[in-house]
Amino acid sequence: MLESTELGLLFLQVAGAVVIFYGISLLAEFFKQHSSKNVLTGEVQNCSHEERRDDKDRLIQYFYKVNVRYEEGKNIKAIAVDDTTSRKKGDKVRLIRDGHKVKILKETYPHPVSALISMACGAGMIAFPYLMNRAGYRIASIDASIVMILAALSILITFLADKSRMKTASQIKGEIADLLLFETEKNTHKRIMRAPDTFYPVIRFSRDGDTREFLSRYSTNSKNIFKIGQEMTIYCNNETGEIIEKKPNVILLGIAAILLVLAITGLVSVL
Repeated sequence: MLESTELGLLFLQVAGAVVIFYGISLLAEFFKQHSSKNVLTGEVQNCSHEERRDDKDRLIQYFYKVNVRYEEGKNIKAIAVDDTTSRKKGDKVRLIRDGHKVKILKETYPHPVSALISMACGAGMIAFPYLMNRAGYRIASIDASIVMILAALSILITFLADKSRMKTASQIKGEIADLLLFETEKNTHKRIMRAPDTFYPVIRFSRDGDTREFLSRYSTNSKNIFKIGQEMTIYCNNETGEIIEKKPNVILLGIAAILLVLAITGLVSVL
């Protein structure tokens, strides 16, 4: 049977593998979003709203059927895609290939350097148990400090990149128009065990004289956090027209600073 220390080291290695996979995913997404073969530009032809409510008149499904015409090579094609943001005829949208499907590009802005650093962090986490057993506490501590420095650097790069993109964004005032209820049910031993309800706000805003709506990607398990009619501040990317829901969180800088302090303290203690 594994001791608690061995179990902790095993968990660290599993976590390291997850971090490496996360970094690889970010890097793959970056190359996908910057590939001329994958990214296409289209124009909205029309947009229809689809929603469904339960017997208590609660919103349980919300999306838009967007018909887009786009150019691929010398051919003009049309496609219908599902999206959670309302569009107007003539809107320019970026499309991306996802396997055999084409969908509207939701820019996640993965940073390649941050992705590579994440992979290096994962490798350092996996290496820690081996270094502890074969090279000793001192080398393992240096490895742990390097991992924390890299993690802080990754957080800082991501924060600065997101902050830089806010320079081309305009602030918009919106309000919560409705709440989407997402219910999860799990059948265990012939009993229905319900997870807490999840609520996603539908945000209404005006842009270029048009009233638009979108389904937020942020959610809560408490119905009291988001209220219909509540004012929300969002941002619009002036270059792509896409919505940015939140500014970069300065708490990330605090986390990066704590990691740096811990790393430097660790290095000083063993060097």
